[in-house]
Amino acid sequence: MDFPGHGDLIGQDVLARFRCTYRLSDGVLTLDAEAPTDTHAVHLDERRHVYFDATWDETAAVANAVFDTGASATVVDQGFVQRHPSLFTPDGTGTGLDATGRPISTPMAIMRGPSILDRQLSDAVVAVMDLSGANLTVGRPMHLILGWTILSQANWYIPPKRHDAGWTHPYVQSGRPMPGGWRWPARPRAAG
Repeated sequence: MDFPGHGDLIGQDVLARFRCTYRLSDGVLTLDAEAPTDTHAVHLDERRHVYFDATWDETAAVANAVFDTGASATVVDQGFVQRHPSLFTPDGTGTGLDATGRPISTPMAIMRGPSILDRQLSDAVVAVMDLSGANLTVGRPMHLILGWTILSQANWYIPPKRHDAGWTHPYVQSGRPMPGGWRWPARPRAAG
């Protein structure tokens, strides 16, 4: 299938073969990286998607969070937002591109920073979308699709078998803002 406006992407079919460290705020991917001393169990689905548990202090909220380096914004399922409104502050609307490259307008919000792999992340701008259709195609429902607004806050270690994951040190960085002021359709591009 041809998606206009999309460049070549290296997907999990290739990256799942390597121990990877993602330093997205610096634009660096290291293959066959050393494992950190502290790793945590993660879920790997049949399509090689890596799922983390995202939690928030002082709430019972737990989200299935999918690691997606191709997402410029973090996407939150609107049903999750409705079930946990205290985690989100509305922030207008944004315009971005869907998976086929078509422009879409979507509600935006500021999400309180989640804890992932026992590390606290900062608040982030998120797009709020109905993921129920996409969730019909996967074995484990997605509440969050972790994009640049979350992933750029840390260095991530993902091993080839994907049964555990961790942070490299320093494990949390300030992260530079995504081009476009945290709004779609700005997307970081790999060099070369």
